[in-house]
Amino acid sequence: MVERTPQENAAFFATTSETDVGCDLDKAMMGCETAPDAGGDLPAGCGGTTDCVCETCVCDAHPECCKTVADGGTGWDQACVDSCRNECHGCENRPCTDRNMLFDDWLAFINAGLNVTGMANSDSHTVLNQIGMPRTFVKAETDSPIGLDAADVDRNIKAHRTVMSSGPYIEFSIVTDDGAKTAQVGDTIDVSGAKKIEAHIKVQTASWFKVDRVELYRNNTIEKVFFPDRPKEDIVDLDATVELDPKEDSLYVVTAYGLNDAHQLNPVYKRTPYGHILISTILALGADQILLSFGDLLDMVGPMLGDVNDLLGSLTMPDSYPVIPWAATNPIWLDVDGDSFLPVNARNARKENGKWVWDLPQFCSRPCVPAPDAAGDTQSDCGMNQTCVTKDDGTGECMIPIPDACVGLQPVGKPSF
Repeated sequence: MVERTPQENAAFFATTSETDVGCDLDKAMMGCETAPDAGGDLPAGCGGTTDCVCETCVCDAHPECCKTVADGGTGWDQACVDSCRNECHGCENRPCTDRNMLFDDWLAFINAGLNVTGMANSDSHTVLNQIGMPRTFVKAETDSPIGLDAADVDRNIKAHRTVMSSGPYIEFSIVTDDGAKTAQVGDTIDVSGAKKIEAHIKVQTASWFKVDRVELYRNNTIEKVFFPDRPKEDIVDLDATVELDPKEDSLYVVTAYGLNDAHQLNPVYKRTPYGHILISTILALGADQILLSFGDLLDMVGPMLGDVNDLLGSLTMPDSYPVIPWAATNPIWLDVDGDSFLPVNARNARKENGKWVWDLPQFCSRPCVPAPDAAGDTQSDCGMNQTCVTKDDGTGECMIPIPDACVGLQPVGKPSF
């Protein structure tokens, strides 16, 4: 997770297949300045909708931008540039979508109603070595590891009562009317009729690092940003209360992180425990001893090779890597009108038995008809890159085919929300 402004955040979630420029900086910056011709006349538009992806949006709102002065418009003047940047998510706000972050993908999932519990991945290969980061805090009935009930941990994971973290710990709750109702991470709370809704956020860190940015997300937008500036020795980096005013069913997520190089987690967290010697270190030490026996030769070839110590150093992997403090909660869902929760990006939402239901994103596996249609094709029942596979019981399910070899080269379905 990197620092992102509310404008950049809004631009990310407003991106469609028509406005997605990947990471093409030239296209992203099209329309971001006026470009009069040699005679001083401004062009109609900013270069065509293929290259200038904000042109359609700007010209829909301001038709004069896509007409020259001779045709009764203004041409692409500064007001059109401002519209491209501020109204149509263009210029430096446009995201580099070829580098989608997992956090953004996860937000898209839960806002479409695919409520996957957010979990961190420690990349742990054995139970004997130090585990990696990030890790997951799971709500439990006891703080004693020996007293943990595995079934209780499983239930709380499935109920979204977890916090993902590389170090910081976030406490997050939402209350109505000074405590009439309280919701913790993973809960859904009916706030219809509530006169006051407040979010309580508390972020704690160990004494050797701190966070300097805390964000409160509502659905897929940043609702509030805090910039804690307490000494890193303080355990509590932030303890704040925010009044909420949602106009529609909304989910809230809190994330906290630190971008200051002086407050990172290393060297307390190391990639390998003290006392372990990596193979690359052994190779570097061995090469060093061998080369010492060719001192005269090294003196001769040194000017051509440069500093041999630098070459040997490249064989040695560092014991510590920069690790930024980062943490994020799972959502708290707010039912604003009291008729069950409806995700903001739900597909084909409808009421069944008085409650909202919706279709999951198209890339999700779902039942299908395995028999070919009139054209001999079953793909029409499934999402992109999926095919209808006959299961052992004779029913069909949409799946992405995986080849017998070259694992990792199979196509991946794209979200359609």
